[in-house]
Amino acid sequence: MKKLLAIAVALLSSSLVSAQEISEAKSEIRKERLELVREIRNSRSSEKTKKQAAAETVDSVSASVTDEEVGEAASFNKNAKFFGTASTGVVLISSDCTPAGLGFELGPDDRCLTITDPAITTIGIYNDIGRITMPARKADNVIYAIANHTTSAILSNSTAANVSGFISYSPTVTFESTALNDPAAIDPITGLPMNGSYTTGGFGTKSITKTLTPGLFEVETLSYTRANTSGFSRRLWEALGLPQSVINEIYRNPITIRLNVTVRARRVQDATFFFSTRFLAN
Repeated sequence: MKKLLAIAVALLSSSLVSAQEISEAKSEIRKERLELVREIRNSRSSEKTKKQAAAETVDSVSASVTDEEVGEAASFNKNAKFFGTASTGVVLISSDCTPAGLGFELGPDDRCLTITDPAITTIGIYNDIGRITMPARKADNVIYAIANHTTSAILSNSTAANVSGFISYSPTVTFESTALNDPAAIDPITGLPMNGSYTTGGFGTKSITKTLTPGLFEVETLSYTRANTSGFSRRLWEALGLPQSVINEIYRNPITIRLNVTVRARRVQDATFFFSTRFLAN
């Protein structure tokens, strides 16, 4: 968090960054902050809700511990099982997205964002480019995701003046269940019915904003893992305001999780993004 604030201060103090660029950087910082706050709040339901959840799901072993001691008594000492993996296609940024320009044909889940003007921030939103479906009645509480991310971007400045470069990578997942068609399933962010699905972040957002000097050619490569601590758990759904009847139906029906990627780029010559996720459940 301190790093994000430091970036914001640096941007505001730079006379080389325009008001629009500052606004875009602030917007990314706010999104990352909201993502963090949402995850923290989702992992902390009220004391009453936590006690009710623990009373309904704990067994003779976990009954000896409390939420105050272990954070989530409902999952304490429970076995976790592997539920497979899901991977996105490759998301590319290029000035030429044709097979000739890329050197290969795009696969069914691959996507390419064409950059026509490097000075303008270009946005690509790609949903359902990877997926996994879990059978009904196989998970009882937590569906847990461990994501591996690989990102690589070339930032360049072919002008004779300093310019601002920017690259943003935002992975999200969409959770689908017929249980979320219930009118009582309301998205707390939009206030609208979930209509069978709920999309959330917290899976490893990365963004870079920097001043590029004349003639600069720089490669930024990252490979990292992001574990989603709270996962899709009964506590998460309770924190979102879903009634117990809907929550129970979520775990009684098949569940599909779809992988999404949003990228934003300015002064980016070429880039590649990819993530895969291992799912476990108890």
